[in-house]
Amino acid sequence: MKALIAIYLGLAGLLGCPSLVRGDAIDGTWQANAGLSRVVALSVTEVSDAQGIFHHRGNYYLFGETKRAGVACGVVVELDRGLKPTGKSLDLRYLKKNLLIHPTGITYSPRWGIVIGNTWNQRGTIYRLNWNRAWRDGNLDHALIAVVIDDAAENGTRPEFVSVRGREYLASADYGAVKPALRLYDPGKIFRAKHTLGAVIKSLPAGPFTQSLRWQPEQGRLTFVQNVVAGRGWRLDSIDLTRAVDGESLSAPGARLERKTFLQHGELEAWYPLSSHRELFITSSDRENLVIGRPVSIPVTPSSPGDRRFLPVGEPSRRR
Repeated sequence: MKALIAIYLGLAGLLGCPSLVRGDAIDGTWQANAGLSRVVALSVTEVSDAQGIFHHRGNYYLFGETKRAGVACGVVVELDRGLKPTGKSLDLRYLKKNLLIHPTGITYSPRWGIVIGNTWNQRGTIYRLNWNRAWRDGNLDHALIAVVIDDAAENGTRPEFVSVRGREYLASADYGAVKPALRLYDPGKIFRAKHTLGAVIKSLPAGPFTQSLRWQPEQGRLTFVQNVVAGRGWRLDSIDLTRAVDGESLSAPGARLERKTFLQHGELEAWYPLSSHRELFITSSDRENLVIGRPVSIPVTPSSPGDRRFLPVGEPSRRR
């Protein structure tokens, strides 16, 4: 495993920064059908470029990038039930080297434990971790169980454990507009082979610019958390996963549950349903990177470049 990690670290150093950064994003215009009411915005400054959130055993874990001595590195920050930092954090370094620079998904399975994805320069790597050891050490020096190259992906990895008729899969999807797909991997095969090629059980064409996936097992519902254009916009595209797999398409009869496109032109990274009335949106902003609100349907409304509204004019968002 150490040889594989060394190769990965060498490639990361040669490849440099991801090809798309926020400053490169070209904004666009779209039609919005959703807004956000009763908005509360929080800032967790310990993560300067948040990528997602993970709920595990009563706490939330906000993950993304931060800067240490001017160098980007991955970090996970523990939050309490009120989404306030507890003061605990996990440095995603291995033997003092930046291993997970841009974490793009954390997910849990009772059988396989914690899995975390990293996307760097459009290349994805999946890591299986000893979660308790990682937090005890504060780094990954003794916590890596398996490293998998996501070579079946077109544009990085966004792992999320899902199930279809009782069979568990590790799902992922692509960012970008070049052949984006939802893929279901056989977890046992990928952890044995250390690659995802050859372990794809199902691949379905999907929409572009998926930042993360959110699985709701009680409903059998998988939500694609997306940008509308590259690096801009908030969109949630939700499907009944079993019907999509059975129909070989996300647009199969009964498969698509809803698609919400919001007015916002910031960069949405992740989403988490807190309750039936409150939902959490994670953005890559330096401040107010956690946005809590209640999604509401709105008349189809044009949203122009730079729009930061939560609701159309005349409908106060009640921001607090």
